[in-house]
Amino acid sequence: LLGTDPLRAYYRAQELVRRLPTDPGAANLLARAQAALVLPPGTPIPNPKDLQKLLDAGELDTAWSVLVTLLRQQPEDPQLKALLARLCLTFAQAHAAKERWGEAQDALKMGRALFPNDKGWQARLRFLDHLRAMGPVERRTWLQVLG
Repeated sequence: LLGTDPLRAYYRAQELVRRLPTDPGAANLLARAQAALVLPPGTPIPNPKDLQKLLDAGELDTAWSVLVTLLRQQPEDPQLKALLARLCLTFAQAHAAKERWGEAQDALKMGRALFPNDKGWQARLRFLDHLRAMGPVERRTWLQVLG
């Protein structure tokens, strides 16, 4: 994850350190994840005020990118984390509706990384497997559970 999703890697490493506070490997991984959060030089820094405009306009993919960039700068901001968690649920539901299971799973995994103590994320991940096994008609009824 360090190379492909540094934000999720950071939150996962942070949780690992919380669970194994004396493990030097966990601390090393967290340090590497923190370093991976640093944006490359020249990366445009989005204006947080534009985020709400994007959300209001329904430009969720762009809003996701802006949120990830902002969180890479301020990974502990509770409002940004809550917004990304809501987007995770929205994307999980939308991807599952289109039977894009891997993408739905990735969205739920990001939510779980953001809030590892919230058991609802793991429950949604398990439920996603059950959704996948359902028929298309039955699935439509249950998609709401993801979001």
